[in-house]
Amino acid sequence: MSEMMTMTAARPAAKKECGCGCSGSATDCCELECLVHPRFFCGQLLADQDLTALVDWIKAKGALARYRHGWGIVCGLDVHCGKGGTITVSPGYAMDCCGRDVVVCDETPFDLAPCWKRPNDPCAAGAAQSAGMASVLWTDVSIPGASPNDVFGFIPKNELQPVDVFIRYSESQSDSRTALARGGCGGAPGCEYTRVHEGFEIYCRPADGCEAAADPWIEWETDYTEGLRKLRGDLDRILKLESPIERLTEYVTRNSPHAFCFIREWLCYLQSTQKISDPKNDAQKADAQKAAVEMRATLAQVAFWIVQDWRNEYLLKPCRGCGPETGIHLARVWMWMRRDSRGKENLTTVYVNAYPPFRRALSNDEWQLPADKVNLAPYVWQPVDTAMQSLRRMGVTPFQKPIEPDLTLVAGQEIILANFGSAGTTQSPLTMYTTFDPHCPTQPRVVGFVRRDATGATDTVPVLPPPPIPATQPPAHETPIATPILAGQPVPNPVTAVEPAPVAPRPRAVDLTKLDGIGDGIANRLRNGGINDAADLAAAQPAAVRTALGNLNVTDARIEEMIAQAKAAVS
Repeated sequence: MSEMMTMTAARPAAKKECGCGCSGSATDCCELECLVHPRFFCGQLLADQDLTALVDWIKAKGALARYRHGWGIVCGLDVHCGKGGTITVSPGYAMDCCGRDVVVCDETPFDLAPCWKRPNDPCAAGAAQSAGMASVLWTDVSIPGASPNDVFGFIPKNELQPVDVFIRYSESQSDSRTALARGGCGGAPGCEYTRVHEGFEIYCRPADGCEAAADPWIEWETDYTEGLRKLRGDLDRILKLESPIERLTEYVTRNSPHAFCFIREWLCYLQSTQKISDPKNDAQKADAQKAAVEMRATLAQVAFWIVQDWRNEYLLKPCRGCGPETGIHLARVWMWMRRDSRGKENLTTVYVNAYPPFRRALSNDEWQLPADKVNLAPYVWQPVDTAMQSLRRMGVTPFQKPIEPDLTLVAGQEIILANFGSAGTTQSPLTMYTTFDPHCPTQPRVVGFVRRDATGATDTVPVLPPPPIPATQPPAHETPIATPILAGQPVPNPVTAVEPAPVAPRPRAVDLTKLDGIGDGIANRLRNGGINDAADLAAAQPAAVRTALGNLNVTDARIEEMIAQAKAAVS
């Protein structure tokens, strides 16, 4: 980046290497930058640096719109069939992930011939034709005499190849002019361009049939689930130790709280209340045993707030910059390469799919979720009333279950993405766990979400009052910050306290990835379809498993085998 942009951003270097590892040239990461605009005064001698700094400030300020309004296609930029092996992109406007405007003023043809990769092309980089890349557009061939290897009965599948078409921002310069003088720049006057054209570049990339690109939200959800599972496991092990309070204090010291700063002070207070008892004194020994039980109950509350603190931090939406890829997805196009009677190759465009997930519309989300999913992350730790109003507007009405802060009450089955059914409601009704705000006890907040069928709940649970403030307060210099939290008070189980009828015991939980042949990819698809563990898989019908797997190439026999393995695992 030029020195002018450095002045505007008030940084030594505004552009950074993104570390894509595929080239040695600098790549713009489009990170959040601080702004500095030039100031002019009477009698100032304006140089090119001053004017360029003003232009750069205007560009950088306008680029912040990507954080307010998102990025993607705003209007137009339709992709439709052209002549032969071409497509045409209509006029339109988009904003890329760096906040730069991409404007197409005229109908623009794009030749797909360079996108075709032959099976023996050493430069295909994995893009050679395969059963996956030339996968079926339409699986049912109803034309009499049609071959199962043909599409519509006349297009051989091995002659089809899909590609993704993108558009990205680019610049060019024009209108050269000779400088009248160099002034303090040194050297002889030269010829410089005086105009920068903000243009675009259309390009393509080999695709994989009907499969969308790897969805970053799957990795985001998986990292959340695995991180939460690891944290809960670590805390569970600490609470089972002989001296859990010391180990828990060490853990919090290493992993400083994000927002619940009272956790550290609370643990210090609990440590100060510990007493040494005489093992030969029966009364003191009994009191010590009772205090130990109460202390473990209190530490389970501390662990709950540690987990909630981690959960809230993970789900915050940061101002992320772009990586080296700043293209905007326009469409997926299928090409047909065949030879005529003389052996001459003839490329034809046969299908253009310019709809999600193969098209990026303007969205404020870092990535776009499929139309059948709802992101629940923004509602975690929101006030319950606020969250419920927003969810109901989207057609989601979760079952509310108020709980006391206790690590053991929110375990497993938690989700941050909900699946929508055909009727506009979630396929698996949701349970929304809520608890009191430690500093505003009368304001309940959302803890997290689980699928309702995983909780066995059937009726609305009345809102529980916040816990009472202890009558005996500690010394003034050791008063815990969060007064509603009871130190040493056993925590009742709200599930057994309010459920009207006992729930049949659920088969033992077995993770899906423990089953033979089920990896993280298949397990994530099953969980997103409401099949959370081996018990759910054992009780599922093959059709439900097929729906959860979507367009993944899994045979009916394999689905039956998966169900049989699950039944054996939970029996």
